[in-house]
Order: sequence, then C-alpha cells, then structure tokens
Amino acid sequence: MFTGGTAKLSSSSPETMKISDILTRDAIIESLEGTTKNEVLREISEAVSELSPPLGADTLYKMLVEREEVCSTALDHGVAVPHLRMHGLSEPLAVFARSAKGVDFGSLDGEPTHLFLIIIAADSRADLYINLLAGVTSVLKDAGMRERLKNAASAKDIFEALVGEDG
Repeated sequence: MFTGGTAKLSSSSPETMKISDILTRDAIIESLEGTTKNEVLREISEAVSELSPPLGADTLYKMLVEREEVCSTALDHGVAVPHLRMHGLSEPLAVFARSAKGVDFGSLDGEPTHLFLIIIAADSRADLYINLLAGVTSVLKDAGMRERLKNAASAKDIFEALVGEDG
C-alpha cells in the first residue's frame, strides 16, 4: 500500500545525504502489479504523484519512459534505480518498489528486475542528485541487503532495512 507523504531533509550536507533523508515509510510499494517495464513505470509514476501531488503522474510517466529510452536504469542482480532531475522540485524524494515476479527492465545481466529505488531531485542540485545515486546504488550492491529486501514480510520491514543500513 502506498499512502503518500513528504520527506523533509535533515541537516545532512550533500556529501552525507542518505536514503533515510528522503525515503518515508509511506513511500514503499510492497508489491508491484505491473508485469512490463511500462506498466511498472506507470505504477511508480502514480505512487510518486501521491507522494507529491504537484508532480503529475502523466508527466512523471512520460519523463521516466524518456529516461529509460536513453539508457536503462536497470543495473544487475535484480536492481533498478530509475531517476530524474526535475525543474521546480524543492526537496528530493525517493520511492522503493518491489516485484515478486520480476520484470524485464533491460538489466545488465539480462535477469528480471525485482527491486526498484526511484530518486527524483531538483535539476538545480546536480551535486545532491549524484550523491544520492551513488549512495543508493552502493546500498543495493550488497547481496545481503538485496535478499533482505526481497524477503521482507512487510513495507515496514523494507523501510527499516533501507534506513537502518545507512542510519
């Protein structure tokens, strides 16, 4: 279930920005329903729009699709990090989503993608954006973390695994 909410940045500087600074408990999609890349991108867009209503789902969907057409954000080991920079966004935000079945997302290893961490940041803050991407990919490179996220029993467990890792 995704119920929305907004994240407020802590006093972290861009050099120490962590997942816990931008991910809220309400920003977890425990079980994606989409079975194709575009269905997942649509579902993620709708969730982000709930989190931040000024970010319209249709606009986000279009931007995510365009980003994926340039280069897939799927990494390997069942992980993708869809990300955007947007004009006018005051605070970065993150959404985590999980697919039990996995989705063909164009991963580097050709395997289905199960774990999605979406990052959206202001286009005026390239430093913050790059720092966030580096931080989340580092966390998701850990095999133990990926297993905890895949096997978590609830959205609460997913959230605690992610924020506990960098807390």
